[in-house]
Amino acid sequence: MSNKRWTFIGLLLAMGVACILSIFRLNAANPTTGTISPTSPPLGWDGVGAGGTSNGEDTCVEGVNCDTFLLTVAGTPADWAGKRIDVGISWVVLASDYDLYIHKCPDGPPTAAGCNAGPIVGTSTGGPPSTSELSNIEAGDLNPAGSTTFSVHVVYFAATAGDQYRGTATVVTDNSGPPPPPPPPHATVPVTAIGDSVLLGARGALGNAVGPQLQIDATVNRQFDDALAVVRVLRDGGLLGRRVILHLGNNGLIRPEQLDEMIGLLAAVPRVVVVNVSVPRPWEGPVNDVIRELPGRFPNVVVVDWKAETVNHPEYFVEDGVHLTNAGAAVYADRIARSL
Repeated sequence: MSNKRWTFIGLLLAMGVACILSIFRLNAANPTTGTISPTSPPLGWDGVGAGGTSNGEDTCVEGVNCDTFLLTVAGTPADWAGKRIDVGISWVVLASDYDLYIHKCPDGPPTAAGCNAGPIVGTSTGGPPSTSELSNIEAGDLNPAGSTTFSVHVVYFAATAGDQYRGTATVVTDNSGPPPPPPPPHATVPVTAIGDSVLLGARGALGNAVGPQLQIDATVNRQFDDALAVVRVLRDGGLLGRRVILHLGNNGLIRPEQLDEMIGLLAAVPRVVVVNVSVPRPWEGPVNDVIRELPGRFPNVVVVDWKAETVNHPEYFVEDGVHLTNAGAAVYADRIARSL
């Protein structure tokens, strides 16, 4: 065989290896790994998947419609006392849809495949219209002996490489504020609470304030239409409490007709407590305007003015200005419980 032919074959082999390596590199985010400690600044990475659609985490193809970032958390649970890591993704186009899964890696050298098969410690799988998903890693998720690695697995449920996501991991401190007022007596009738991530984050404080009669259905990035579907199922199944708490609108606008439909579904509930929003977003005012009108139109509705309660109280919030510190959650729970 001539030297020219060997040279040509060698060139083809080199190109093939380069292509294979580029495909394998697509399996991970950019950068592929990162480490965060209790004193670290926010950590960031970018998605690199080709985009497309996926039916979920179990069927997506790494590097095509999902990718993975390996996040190592330095320190023991004691080092992280009073702190957590907010893990989020964001993008630009409202119609895009990404899902976020956080897995704890098993023992041994961490790999994307091995970690993504590990136990799930957090998820955020809301649908459009939206431009973000958020979950978190808490001190209780960490290994007692020291550093713990997690995979942040992002699924391109319906997204394109042209609207690539940006990932972040941020240390959040629960700043303690002034002691809350004494809690009211526990409710003596069944209570159902429907909400989004704000209610979800305060579920412990609300459970302490309301008592064991409380049942909570809350999820990250919940939109009002999703909540309507949940309430309809609970009503039709006879599963609603005699008191219902609604805290929605942190993730987007509520149209008046949507709110009317919700209160119509709850017409047989003797007392409906609607909590307005304190969220530094353009829709805060319009959402609170439609909520403000409810008591005058529906005799079974009372409103908790959470917006007014939070004025001049930045200690009620973590860094995002939306979700609550321990002090904020205690006040939030107290005000709701006293309205039941």
